Amino acid sequence: MIRIYSILAILLFSLLRLAAEQKAPGYHLALTVQKLEKGFDPPRKMQVLVVGKSMVGDALRDGKSLRNLLLPDFPHCPEIELLIKTQDDATWANSLDWSLETLTGEGSDSTLINPDLIIIYATGKPDDLESLLTEIRQRSTADILVPSIHWRAVDSPNWGRSENAVDQDISILRETCKKHGAEMVENRKLWANYLEENNATIGSLLLDDTKPNELGLELLRKHILSHLKRSEKKYGYLPRDRERKVKLFLSFEPDEDFQFPFTGNRIDIIYQKSPDGGAAQVFIGSKLVGQINFAGEDKKLLRTTAAQNLLNKNHVLRLKPTEGKTLNLRGLEIYEPPLKSNPTPK
Repeated sequence: MIRIYSILAILLFSLLRLAAEQKAPGYHLALTVQKLEKGFDPPRKMQVLVVGKSMVGDALRDGKSLRNLLLPDFPHCPEIELLIKTQDDATWANSLDWSLETLTGEGSDSTLINPDLIIIYATGKPDDLESLLTEIRQRSTADILVPSIHWRAVDSPNWGRSENAVDQDISILRETCKKHGAEMVENRKLWANYLEENNATIGSLLLDDTKPNELGLELLRKHILSHLKRSEKKYGYLPRDRERKVKLFLSFEPDEDFQFPFTGNRIDIIYQKSPDGGAAQVFIGSKLVGQINFAGEDKKLLRTTAAQNLLNKNHVLRLKPTEGKTLNLRGLEIYEPPLKSNPTPK
């Protein structure tokens, strides 16, 4: 009897531990949820980078469509800009190339942007997935969302035998996402649940042997949206550990320099123009990186990215007035990616 009770206790402990390890949807999306709830001040678009297989772009469509789907839960949702880089047979390796092109501004058709959220839908070698998530975590504060691949005709031999795809080991995907704090969407499991509940075949959700049909795209979209929500429990990190806003109300004269030390790889300046405003050169350390014009009639808050794609380490921002009278500085936004090992800037 004692032995039976011991076995039951072990089973109960295992179940409780498993339940504790299962994170509520949105657990790794603290910054995303904060931005969807509050927007930005001064206003800007929320940037979402979508990389991987083309069907994820087909499911999400465009920024306006995505925003309309989010508005019922997030009435203050900002405008969304969707940058889609996909192809039908995309792998983790392709997704890495596209992500680096976007984050560094390299490539003939690439523009440097700073995504708030990166959605990745691909398959391939586990080592390539590891490299992809590592590079993003070193270079960006963006949240990462990774749905598992849907069931395709090529996966039919695994139906009822294994959850894996022929080109995606689901347990490795879970562990790699967990290691890097990426939000995994159990898309494949949810597809299987739908098929079982409706006594349907894999082909009933496909346009051909690989691409989802309209119902399949609707399911993929639904599964992604189910994670773009407030977590029912605590979040996996504090937003201020990655992105910090320093409120300032400073007006300084042409003979005064402004200096501010920070840690991270990007810093934005929030400022206000005035009729007697001047201009200032912007330095990171001793390197000149730009200039800001503070002169103008419009007194609304403005934002400019002073520097980005820096090494993720300690820096000093310096503003050196060059002309005019008053320089109205209203704040700084500092971005510090969670991985501190520093890649070589591109």
